[in-house]
Amino acid sequence: MRNLVEVDQGAHEYFVMGAGLPSLGLIERNRVHEIGSPFGGFSRFAYHFGLWQEWAVRRYRLDIVHEGVPTSPFWRFPSRPVVLTVHDLTPLLFPDAFPLRFRLAFRIALKSGLRRAAHIICVSDRTRTDLVNFFPDCAGKSTVNRLAPQPFPSNGHDPCALTRYGIEKPYLLSVATLEPRKNHQALFGALRILNERGHRYQLVCVGELAWKTGTILNHPVLQENRTQVVFTGVVEPGVLRQLYCSAECLIYPSFYEGFGLPPLEALSLGVPALVSRNSSMPEILGDAPYWLSAQPGAEEIASAVEQLASEPDLRQQRVRAGLLQAQLYDWKKTARETLSIYDRVTGR
Repeated sequence: MRNLVEVDQGAHEYFVMGAGLPSLGLIERNRVHEIGSPFGGFSRFAYHFGLWQEWAVRRYRLDIVHEGVPTSPFWRFPSRPVVLTVHDLTPLLFPDAFPLRFRLAFRIALKSGLRRAAHIICVSDRTRTDLVNFFPDCAGKSTVNRLAPQPFPSNGHDPCALTRYGIEKPYLLSVATLEPRKNHQALFGALRILNERGHRYQLVCVGELAWKTGTILNHPVLQENRTQVVFTGVVEPGVLRQLYCSAECLIYPSFYEGFGLPPLEALSLGVPALVSRNSSMPEILGDAPYWLSAQPGAEEIASAVEQLASEPDLRQQRVRAGLLQAQLYDWKKTARETLSIYDRVTGR
């Protein structure tokens, strides 16, 4: 949103539903407005069934509606063109990794959104390939528009973040929601192996608790030494930047990603990343990461950490390659392509 406002040369106004303008840090409030709900206690129902959106379209005479995820609203009755962003189709690809209720809601809302969308934005070629495989009719109205790493300000770090969370160097970093697809089981197992080999790393896990976390949180390493694994939850950008920059490396052993922002963010800050070679990861990250296998286990991750720590030249190669790869992505470029899609959809 910040970049749309910067690159559109004052041509448009934007109305944001459900995001909260203070958290977006938007300065040009005269062109970005927050849409309040007129539905009171029924706002949640009105949002999920498209009533709030349709009221906003008529109330503010909107020309286009852009939905950032395919599951909200749950049902739609649009009287204006809808642009829909699809990040991934993992509930269809890995159904066992999601609760039944989530899978059913995703399928229903996705089909409704795809059918009614004037245009579909996919964040990677991999996501668009998956989309067309499941829904061939979407081939003619979908394009790829990639994301970019978070633009961390150079002076936006939080020097007290490590102390506040009880983090001690050296530590390994994970930035991912806790759910089965992110492969925390192998990550915790790798930490245990490194302990047995005489290494004393902490593991810092940034991200919220999601679903099916029972097995993850009952891993033996969490019972043996609880202080060795730090769960921070979701953190502010300044804290996240500090956690990236002070880490030995980011470990991202996920089984599947539609784009994978955390490893790209780490690379943009000069932090080496150990990443599973699967899904969109090679497309987005090129030769920059230390590549793991498609479904890495604990032993593979532990050996990779040891190699990266013992070979300074290899580490510097990954850092340099990461900085170059991250420069390929720019939110202004993403914003310009988004505006181009808006123009095509509205016929302007």
